[in-house]
Amino acid sequence: FPTLFENFAFGKISMTSIMALSLFGQTVCSLLFDRFGWLGMERHPFKKTSLIGIIFSLTGIGIMLTDLRGTDNPAIIAIILVFLSGAAIVVYRTINARLTEHIGSMPTSLISHFVGLPFILLLALIMPGTSIKWLAAVPSANFWIYLGGVGGALAVFLMNITVPKISSFRQTLLNFVGKVFVGIVLDLILESSFSTITFYGGLIISAGIFLNIIIEDYQERRKSIPTA
Repeated sequence: FPTLFENFAFGKISMTSIMALSLFGQTVCSLLFDRFGWLGMERHPFKKTSLIGIIFSLTGIGIMLTDLRGTDNPAIIAIILVFLSGAAIVVYRTINARLTEHIGSMPTSLISHFVGLPFILLLALIMPGTSIKWLAAVPSANFWIYLGGVGGALAVFLMNITVPKISSFRQTLLNFVGKVFVGIVLDLILESSFSTITFYGGLIISAGIFLNIIIEDYQERRKSIPTA
């Protein structure tokens, strides 16, 4: 669903807005999962230090949404779907993490894609504007455009390893920062330019994560010092 929703939104709102709204959806859902331990995940009680990450995250999201344009029906639907795609990311990575605890990371990644394949094929055939003719289309000379699934499979595999080890909220922010700065590097390589709005938004969120980690580490070290 996340990929489907974001593909629908592409062209209706900017890529920066898609990234920001997806992050917002992930942030809200992650905080709920951490607070209530849904789907059997470990609870992570809310800490005051987490406010730093939340404030910086919302500030970065706000900056990235400054280029949001359009209030027509397709744009509104796209905004809602991208927000839901962010929440769906948290749900499916949590489900995969639970399965990983039983069978391991690689088998979970295989099952995740194997189970999803028939469903996405069905959607591809019944979605409006989609024709079966794409099956007979002449392949593009740029073979690399067909390798997106490889990156997706690798991302699922890595998330299966990391999700059980850190809070859902921190997972969301670190995942986002990685996307932003890899995207900037790719833009510089392919187009010799990048979105300054995305850069500043990502920089602010990164600063929040960095400060949050430093403060929490300092507090943990203070707790470990024996009192006289």
